[in-house]
Amino acid sequence: MDDDSRFQTHTPVPLRQARPPENATADSELGSKRSLFAQLMKTPRIGRHRSLDLGALVAESAVNAIVTIRFCQTVAFDTTSAVASEASGFVVDKERGIILTNRHVACAGPFVGEAVFQNREQVNVHTIYRDPIHDFGFLKYSPSDVKYYDVHELPLDPSRAKLGTEIRIIGNDAGEELSILAGQISRIDRNAPDFGPMTYNDFNTFYLQAAASSSGGSSGSPVIDIHGSAIALQAAGRNEGATDFFLPLDRVKRALELVQAGKPVDRGDIQVQFHVAETVLPEGPGDIAGLVTGDVLVSINERIVTKFADLDEILDNSIGKQVRTVIERDGDRVEHMIEVQDVNSITPDRFVEMGGAVLHNLSYQLARYYCVQATGVFVAQVWGMLPLEDAGEGVVIRSVDGHETPTLDDFIQVIRRIPDRTRVPVVYYSLNDIHEETSGHWTDMNIYTRSDDTGVWECETVDPPSEVCQVEQQTARFATSANPNCADYHSVADSGPLLHAMDDQCIPKLLGKTPVRTAQLATKGNSEGDQLMLHAYNDGKGLASIRAMVSTVGPMTITKHSPPRFRSINADWFKLDTRAAQKYNTGVLTDMDGVVSGMWVSYIDDMDDEGTNNEYFYGLDVCKILPVLEPLRRDEHPKLRTLGVELSTISLVEARHLGLDRSWIGRIEDVSPHHRQLLMISRIVCGSRCSDVLNPLDVVLTVDGKVATQFADFDRAFSAPSLTLQVLRHKQVVEWSGAILHEPHTAVRQQCRQLPSRTYVSYNAYGSPAYTAGMAPTSFVTHVEDMETPDLDAFLSTAKSSFVCVRIVGLDKIPSVISVKLNTHYWPTVELVKDSSRPNGWNRIHYDS
Repeated sequence: MDDDSRFQTHTPVPLRQARPPENATADSELGSKRSLFAQLMKTPRIGRHRSLDLGALVAESAVNAIVTIRFCQTVAFDTTSAVASEASGFVVDKERGIILTNRHVACAGPFVGEAVFQNREQVNVHTIYRDPIHDFGFLKYSPSDVKYYDVHELPLDPSRAKLGTEIRIIGNDAGEELSILAGQISRIDRNAPDFGPMTYNDFNTFYLQAAASSSGGSSGSPVIDIHGSAIALQAAGRNEGATDFFLPLDRVKRALELVQAGKPVDRGDIQVQFHVAETVLPEGPGDIAGLVTGDVLVSINERIVTKFADLDEILDNSIGKQVRTVIERDGDRVEHMIEVQDVNSITPDRFVEMGGAVLHNLSYQLARYYCVQATGVFVAQVWGMLPLEDAGEGVVIRSVDGHETPTLDDFIQVIRRIPDRTRVPVVYYSLNDIHEETSGHWTDMNIYTRSDDTGVWECETVDPPSEVCQVEQQTARFATSANPNCADYHSVADSGPLLHAMDDQCIPKLLGKTPVRTAQLATKGNSEGDQLMLHAYNDGKGLASIRAMVSTVGPMTITKHSPPRFRSINADWFKLDTRAAQKYNTGVLTDMDGVVSGMWVSYIDDMDDEGTNNEYFYGLDVCKILPVLEPLRRDEHPKLRTLGVELSTISLVEARHLGLDRSWIGRIEDVSPHHRQLLMISRIVCGSRCSDVLNPLDVVLTVDGKVATQFADFDRAFSAPSLTLQVLRHKQVVEWSGAILHEPHTAVRQQCRQLPSRTYVSYNAYGSPAYTAGMAPTSFVTHVEDMETPDLDAFLSTAKSSFVCVRIVGLDKIPSVISVKLNTHYWPTVELVKDSSRPNGWNRIHYDS
């Protein structure tokens, strides 16, 4: 055979034009679509491969149904943290204003969002249905809100999803407002993608697969064929293999028809993951009936089940009834009668927010993934009153104060009976059962319940108990150490710590007759060569003692942080000569006679380029705490003051270059022969009184007429009103649209030459309007609309509109303008004012009620 015979030539043959049915008018929607497809079919055919130009279809039919969805989930809920993002969706009922998108876009928790049409017209949307299992949901908008756009709708036709079907995916791919990706269906029976633990995973359904190379933002995009119908819903993809996964529309179409008819979407289940029973949830209907892992489903109600769509149909129509299920186990046919459960009964539709923690009933999603009983109270967000960070992900509370809490209602009833400040045991589990005690102040406890009619989660506030727990005095023996001043750890009652403004000290005030021996404290600092003992707890919480020597004494400079936070300044620190000390974050240092001479502390610096925190370990002389400790011993509240400057050391040579007169050299040598240095002002707290009279690079020569060469020479400033300013303590904090605003704290002022405003943003919550708009932490609010906001009072008086134009300035002095869309239902405006008469020290003032 000649080599050229391998190549075949084909003459292009035009395809026939498809004609509309006789009963269709020329200007009807169906007729115009088919006429359009007829023109598409004129594309030449080469061999067996047909190239279809879907561009006209996209332009005239599908695009007008596509929307970009900008949304946020306002709080952590189920498998999703609070988040703000963008995705896609498409109109499936333009008369009722119904949009189809993914469940992970419609959100399992509180949803706030808007749909943006291709002409950039925006309308508010809310969730009217999210499927408890499969990855789809419906959003609703008011059709009357669309003024200037001809909205189209896409019909759903799941029957057209077949192998080899050429498709187009149209949506908000990679943040683009409109992107059209081509592909071809390569599988119609792929398992649902598994995204790992603690995230949403679909199951009990097949997925379609194609190579289309979509990316973030394409979730919720329609998958259309040449007939202009949506045959699947874009759900996920794998970047490594340029593979996309689509949800079939069988159950989506049924749910849409029920929603359009105003009927509830009933969903049945037996708490088993099929086809082969991979997961049988304990105490679920399948487990109670006798199903076990590995059972192969054969039939239900004498109907052979080979497709998940058939399984869903049978179960959805049998809620509350028993179904005759035949399975194959070890080659034998076994029959079971199983009662079908309503999945909505094990799908959380409300949550409790208390002290920053978010709790709700454990969802079927999480219970199925971890194969645990679908009961218990799930902690979606660990915070505040429930400090369970060490338990890992997926904390489920089993009991509180000895009372079982299988449901959220049980949890609420138990919590409402617990007095403020009571320390109670909380039993919970994650991967392993862990027992824990927790205590804290009562805060506002709000119960949010979902309403699919309005899309709003209605709020009910639970009043805290009027009773306050009186701390019970208890005694216990200590495990003693060879050192008379050291012993094993013991829990003591605490009426609130006192925080030092500059040296990172925290001194708890003990209550009752806790059996603690008073330690003898050194009155002078440590020097190089001193022999000390370091007493600290090791990883096993055992007490360890290490002998070490003071190697160096001198100032330590901790670099500025971003965002700004506390930095210890103006103190001499010392290092030890043993590397073993670096294993311990904290500890107590004593001399060889057991006198406490210092504290072993650690500081964390900013992350390096590899994302690792730099940690420093130093010793701090115990005499530094005496200005705080002595008033406490007299039952007085310490009144600490600070000069409002950050100091650094310079040599006498450097001071001479700065203009220091020669006569000062002798005076300095006479006063401090071991510290031939001076102190220079490196930074001044912005807005302090010192900022009016002192400048950076000023060299300090005397303090109260005495030569100052050490940081200790400034310790007298703590009690000398003529030299110092009292530490600025925040008296006012504002929560607004998910952002926390207050006056700039000391660390911020140290990094600013001039404050743009005294309205400082220190935090914004994920999923909040402030986060969505880009109201970044470490920025200053200078204007709201056209009104200046020099302080919080001015801000509160102006930031009241539903849409607020805010001007902000960052630490880099670069200004920007953002538009914040307020949502006072989930993110109210609250002012917290310092009030010592309140149990927790703060008074909450609500502005939106």
